[in-house]
Amino acid sequence: MTLAADLHATHGTPCEVQIPMEIRTGAQRDLAAHHGVWQYAPYGDRWLSQFCRQLTESARSARVTVRAIAPGQTLTRQYHRGLLHTGSVRHLMSHPFESLPAPPLGEELLDQAFSRAARTGRAKSGLDAQTSMLQTGANIISDNLENVVTGWPDLDTLHPFYRDLGDAIVGLDDLRQHLNEVGWASRKATEIRGEYHSRLRQTDADTARKHRKQAFARLADIVGEVEDDLAALMDAREALRDLPDIRPDRPTVVVAGYPNVGKSSFVNSISRASNEEASYPFTTTQVHVGHVEHHHVKHQFVDTPGLLDRPPAERNGVEEQAVSALTHAADAVLLVLDPTGTCGYPLAVQEQLRTDIEAQFDTPVLVVYNMLDRLDDDRASLDAEYTMSVATGEGVDTVRSAAIEAVGYEPELPVDE
Repeated sequence: MTLAADLHATHGTPCEVQIPMEIRTGAQRDLAAHHGVWQYAPYGDRWLSQFCRQLTESARSARVTVRAIAPGQTLTRQYHRGLLHTGSVRHLMSHPFESLPAPPLGEELLDQAFSRAARTGRAKSGLDAQTSMLQTGANIISDNLENVVTGWPDLDTLHPFYRDLGDAIVGLDDLRQHLNEVGWASRKATEIRGEYHSRLRQTDADTARKHRKQAFARLADIVGEVEDDLAALMDAREALRDLPDIRPDRPTVVVAGYPNVGKSSFVNSISRASNEEASYPFTTTQVHVGHVEHHHVKHQFVDTPGLLDRPPAERNGVEEQAVSALTHAADAVLLVLDPTGTCGYPLAVQEQLRTDIEAQFDTPVLVVYNMLDRLDDDRASLDAEYTMSVATGEGVDTVRSAAIEAVGYEPELPVDE
């Protein structure tokens, strides 16, 4: 039974959901929590997807206890963290940067705020008109800027995989600074509204109009001060939202090896139609993610061209950070070698990559020789753990099973209390 299915069992009536203390802090802002209790209503599918995502990203232990309280019934269950995103919310559970809001440009925000303020002012007269215009314009600016900030995940509670990956692509320190500046501007707009609202209440209509214009000028200055920050957040959003959907909470095998050794062909052959392709912003090559189901649990096989296909000394700083991110997601590494040398790299050079990978990854490293169909009588001379030919299919299933076994993932099924 999944969390989604259990909560939908109370679909006919709203309920409260209580979660462990360890998860509450990071989730409070994103999910509007109050003392660790959330309201779940029948129309709350979007809420449910956010809730499951936050649990998946924030849980420090394998099991998560969730208590749903509805009139006349209380449901308490334990869920394995890896099962939270299954079922009806699985397609909504992706990486934390997928649904980032597009920040408004400064000029667009001011035009929206002031034009709507003018419309509200025309519906009233005198002092009421100026007060309404001030509140409308300031609220639109403050709310839009606040939404930019709250639309981003809490950078301090990101999974280490996405933390390191985000830092490699956009720089998290710079990102925090931009978000802080926009947050400051939102609060400043609220302060200006309060300051001038007090002035307007103590004067006549003509003077109120002058005060309102002064307030609008100050609001425009505030937005102008964070225009570069908004543009930087837009660039960061574009760089992060289309990242490959690698889910570090799932059992993951990272497939490594020099170019042209058959890594992508292997991933495609074991996952068939259930594979995905995307690109990291720092490489023009495609990242292949294949999904293999084993005992009803999906395992990810990730081929990352441009990263684990050459010695560390040949990677730039961004690529090295991306490899660091992969160490947080990998449960095993499968190193594919080409003993024929037709890939363009001598076997001795390829084998050195194993030493480099073992130095960086604290996970099992399996070595497999591909292209057996081209070896003929030389097979017996191979000193390899595993051999295969992706072209003919020989040994592929054995290698896949060995990689899954190396991961050693044993799902803990939900248990009723």
